[in-house]
Amino acid sequence: MIKIEKKTVHRDDEFRDVQERRREEVRQEFSKSLHKITELMLSSYTFFESHPPDIQREWKSYIDKVDKRIEEALKKAVKASLQDLCKALNGDTKTEPSPLFKIQAVLDEVKMDFKPPMSQLKDLLQMVCRDMTMTLSVVPRLAEHLYAVKTERDRTIKKQQLEEAGDLAGANAIPPPGDPPKKKKGFFEEGTAVSST
Repeated sequence: MIKIEKKTVHRDDEFRDVQERRREEVRQEFSKSLHKITELMLSSYTFFESHPPDIQREWKSYIDKVDKRIEEALKKAVKASLQDLCKALNGDTKTEPSPLFKIQAVLDEVKMDFKPPMSQLKDLLQMVCRDMTMTLSVVPRLAEHLYAVKTERDRTIKKQQLEEAGDLAGANAIPPPGDPPKKKKGFFEEGTAVSST
């Protein structure tokens, strides 16, 4: 998830750009994998969709197990990436730390500074690590994601069936995706709201 190029020394802006490109590659790979998992799970679910509640509970349990495995794999990926970065910065028992950044020593008449300053490199590394973990946001929890995709597909199929049957009013009455049907307040709720103000 973090790209460490051996024997390559980067300026801070180059390192940031390399990591941004890598994050985009990872996002795309995660999105492809999510799509494959979604299609496979929904395809499998068609065999169990009309089964009784006890089978549905087992299916839910299976989804939870798959979700847990995905979570564990993502945690391992993050851990491995952070370990690779740490190894590149600090070395380990087998290897010495290798230079990762180009740093210039700027001599002033009074003192010596580094360009970029160490605080800027620290901020860069923190940002890279934070952004790397934010890459995981493209992978939603499986149960909620499958429910949303299935609901949208069912809605689309129902709308197409109504349109094909010539019931355009019924097809247009189906709410668009993401907009749950508006729930009207009951008379009691409306009366309470008015009297309390």
